[in-house]
Amino acid sequence: MVDSDPSEPPATGIPGSPDELIAMQARSERPEKPDRELSARVQEVLDLIEQLDTSAAEDQQIALTLVRHLEGFHDEVVEEMKADEQAKHSQIVAWSIDADRLMRSRILLESVDLE
Repeated sequence: MVDSDPSEPPATGIPGSPDELIAMQARSERPEKPDRELSARVQEVLDLIEQLDTSAAEDQQIALTLVRHLEGFHDEVVEEMKADEQAKHSQIVAWSIDADRLMRSRILLESVDLE
């Protein structure tokens, strides 16, 4: 493994070492996707979540519910696109990849042991 200076950001979005991963996590910005402005509705939900006195297990359940909802939405879009003869193959692939990412995220989140 190549030694790297953890204070320098990695050249790509994928860290090459644990030190680079720690440095990436310490940075406030994420180069992959810029932060989006939150809608009033989203901000209201986030404010309510912050007010709740939930346990880690309850937070995990909330996160899983949201990820499952988003995963289901992506799965539905993929199925609709597959049935649409005018849908572009590249769009189906992109939505499928994102659906797969969400599934993997859900599986990882489900595997977190909070006990």
